[in-house]
Amino acid sequence: MPSVAIGAGGEVVIVWSEGSEEEPDTSTAVEPGEIIQAVSGSAVTGRFGPSSALSPATDFAHAPHAALDGRGDAVVVWETSVRTTTVFEGQAVQAAWRPSGGGWHQPITLARAIEGLSHPQVAIDAEGRAVAVWERGPNDARSESAPASAVESAFGNASAASWGAAQALSSPGESASDVDLASAPTGRIFAAWERKSRTSNAVVAVGGSTASGTWESEATVAVWGHIAPAIRTCPRGACRFVRQLPVAAPRLAMNTHGDAALVWEQAGAYRPFIRAARRSTSGREWLEPVRVSAPGASEAGVALDGSDDAFVIWRAVGTQVATALETAELPNARPCAPARCGASADATS
Repeated sequence: MPSVAIGAGGEVVIVWSEGSEEEPDTSTAVEPGEIIQAVSGSAVTGRFGPSSALSPATDFAHAPHAALDGRGDAVVVWETSVRTTTVFEGQAVQAAWRPSGGGWHQPITLARAIEGLSHPQVAIDAEGRAVAVWERGPNDARSESAPASAVESAFGNASAASWGAAQALSSPGESASDVDLASAPTGRIFAAWERKSRTSNAVVAVGGSTASGTWESEATVAVWGHIAPAIRTCPRGACRFVRQLPVAAPRLAMNTHGDAALVWEQAGAYRPFIRAARRSTSGREWLEPVRVSAPGASEAGVALDGSDDAFVIWRAVGTQVATALETAELPNARPCAPARCGASADATS
């Protein structure tokens, strides 16, 4: 999937992966890789320049994500399987800078692992200060027997084309996945992810600042118990039952002032619905979550305008297995008391 970023002046950067998606069968096989391509242009004129390759041809790079600041500086992050011409060296999260009007710098490695690095995202403020987040751990942590995964982060600066050291963002020992990142031109940022356990799910959010290069304390926006349905799987012909945890898939949005909105899929039983919460620039806590959909909803997205009006969209599944997109205004809500945050009566509807 391509990623597109547009600046305040209409400058556009589009990035995508190109090449073979099939990695070699052995660590010493020589096959063409998958590279990250980028093209810059203008939404005003509709003209674009030639594409540029950002990653080495020997690597298998994919899942790029782009961001632009108000000056036209661009940054792209992606995940890759790093290789020489003959040897697999592990996985990495990498990033590349491009100053306004200039060319792309050589990629910088933000994190390395034997495997399990995924879902990188990046944001940049009006002054060219950036933040990247990604997941470290198993690609699928929905099974109760899967080991924990974590969310990590790094801060960077477009002026120096440099990145700081990677740091853990989620709490040690928790199983964190499906991270999402949002930012405002002011440098205010939020990251949100899902925290899973054997008997409950939670949506966790943390605020921060690209100006200071720091994150605040982790906040639990909502938590709910669940009954994980048993799913029959037959890998290699050996059938067994595995309990699959519901997927919350939290998604964030911010406006230019730094106000934030967060939506997620809540499945306390078998019929999930969409819930949402807000946080204003003047508030220190997320407001009490509200339910915005009927049961049978999934894949929610959210947008927030300058007046703090939120717009939520999701996929609804009907009795005929037909799908439709529905919208809902996000009503105002009370401040969320930490002892009961997200634990309202609709949690298991």
